[in-house]
Amino acid sequence: MAPIPDRYLVAHLRSAEQILAHYDGQEPFPMYIKNFFRENRKFGSRDRRQVSDFCYSFFRLGNALPELPIQERILVGCFLCGDPSVGLMEALRPEWAVAQQESLDARISFIEKALPEFSLDDVFPLCDQLSEGIDKHAFIRSHFIQPDLFIRPRPGKERELKRKLDAAGIAYRLAGEQGLAMDNATKLDHVGVPDLDFVVQDLSSQETATYFPGKNSLPSKPAIWDACAGSGGKSIMAYDQFPSCQLFVSDVRPSILQNLSHRFRAAGIRDYRQAVIDLSVMDNRQATAIDFFPKGGFDLVIADVPCSGSGTWGRDPWALSYFGQEELESYARRQRAMISNIVPQVKPGGYLLYITCSVYAMENEEVAGFIESHGNLRLLQSGSIRGYEHRADTLFATLFTSTRG
Repeated sequence: MAPIPDRYLVAHLRSAEQILAHYDGQEPFPMYIKNFFRENRKFGSRDRRQVSDFCYSFFRLGNALPELPIQERILVGCFLCGDPSVGLMEALRPEWAVAQQESLDARISFIEKALPEFSLDDVFPLCDQLSEGIDKHAFIRSHFIQPDLFIRPRPGKERELKRKLDAAGIAYRLAGEQGLAMDNATKLDHVGVPDLDFVVQDLSSQETATYFPGKNSLPSKPAIWDACAGSGGKSIMAYDQFPSCQLFVSDVRPSILQNLSHRFRAAGIRDYRQAVIDLSVMDNRQATAIDFFPKGGFDLVIADVPCSGSGTWGRDPWALSYFGQEELESYARRQRAMISNIVPQVKPGGYLLYITCSVYAMENEEVAGFIESHGNLRLLQSGSIRGYEHRADTLFATLFTSTRG
């Protein structure tokens, strides 16, 4: 006889069904579920975590098995993710319970046999349009694995940070040249000051620093522009590598730049300039906003442009079900418009680093080809940063140098 499922577990499953039945993808799911819990205060912290886990397991199926009821899709997602919820499979799918303890590849094979309508290709949208060098099967299967949390120690802070992690009993592993990886739920409240001692930064984002031009390729005080700065993670990384740089940052969102200023203050970065600029258009107002740029242009421009974010959907799996060809083409058009306004700011002999957190060729190789053919720029280094091999995001980066005389 199959065990009777815990009544709280069943209640959590029903709550997840209720939430998912009403979610329409119009706002990021973390905001949606946060508002749900705010309006339904009966859920304690453990309840919220379990209900959220069920929802995220559902989303990790992407567009696979669309005809199944919501609860069935939750269970399939939990099975593929290896969800350890006590008694869940034993009670509701006892024939799956043993197989759930096997490897991910074995679990995928089990579901393919148990549910012949399941196809791994259905999980990820537009998977026939991935960038070169991405292993489609390995990339898609990575969406059933929770990504790690990565931090990058600030210069001179490595030894003390590791000592504090050891003292706090926090398990970590070395990742990349400088990074440290740990469980995604790790709390870092007592191991240092964020942005001063370490930066929370995905491993692949850290790896974009390997695309920076060498120090001998830039002047002693290079002018660096982070054109789509966001909250400033790559700006801080550029500052750490080129501490004497003249740093300029811009973004279209004033609130994001406000957050950046707080991070810069914590990071000890005082000498920089910032502006609100919409680089997808260039009218008189935008042109005025960039009057503070150095007259000769920049030695290095970092253009981490807005994109589909498809390389981060292992962290944000709700996006898997709400993305299509129209959205992809819209992002690619915007990227080309932005690049057209960015390239003129690269000084002769200077560098442009184009970055996306996308896995789609239309946003990656095709835009890189547009840059090379329209901007008097020569490609030096290009490729996907395959974070799916390391429980991290997958990014694309291309470094160009200006050939203008």
